[in-house]
Amino acid sequence: MLKYFSSQWGMFRSLAIYRWIPGRKRRLSRFYGKFIDSGDLCFDLGCHVGSRAAVWAKLGAQVVAIEPQQKFFQLLIKRFSNNRSIEVLRAAIGQQNGEASILVSDQTPTVSTLSEAWIEDVQRDRRFGKIKWNRRENVPLYTLDHLIKAYGRPAFCKIDVEGYEEEVLQGLTEPLPMVSFEYIPVTKDRAIRCIDYLSGLGDYVFNWSQTESMRFQSGRWFSRDEMVAVLKALPLKDKSGDIYACLV
Repeated sequence: MLKYFSSQWGMFRSLAIYRWIPGRKRRLSRFYGKFIDSGDLCFDLGCHVGSRAAVWAKLGAQVVAIEPQQKFFQLLIKRFSNNRSIEVLRAAIGQQNGEASILVSDQTPTVSTLSEAWIEDVQRDRRFGKIKWNRRENVPLYTLDHLIKAYGRPAFCKIDVEGYEEEVLQGLTEPLPMVSFEYIPVTKDRAIRCIDYLSGLGDYVFNWSQTESMRFQSGRWFSRDEMVAVLKALPLKDKSGDIYACLV
């Protein structure tokens, strides 16, 4: 019974954060509408409760929504069952095809992860100190190259996989027009390696957005070296966010 209520509380918490905040949908639409056009293909890796996928579909995009956690996959299937613009897959994305094991935090499902090393890293931050990853789920694992072969080349790919970003990118062998991935100051080295990997695939410029602000921190795009310098200068207690990479 306790496990059930813990799991339900975790889902309620995610819905409260990502779907029930007044004005959030409008901010998402305004932000993503700057670079997602009608007819675009978008990949949402780590779709969770589907807040972004829903907005992209309303902007006219076709969305492939990837979610590894069983209960959130079921939530997405129910939510988008009549939406022809969104296809939901229960899977994880990594550097090879196969099967993976995701470490689930029922009380804080937003930080469920495939990376045990990432858990060790983030627990250096007191904000993660009380989080418990209490069980595992097995899930199919695919590469980004596999998704591209199946669905086509996306105009935008969002990567929100809690410390598994580098492995996701290692399964990609061609540059994409636009990619976003999460950064956390206490694990900034991981984000820098992602920047370097993308820079090896193509000529990218970068910007970043803190937390769920839905706005870029800079009015201009940065080179690889400039973006790395920004990350290196971040205090470890600073806010997390997302880095956006745009192919030029």
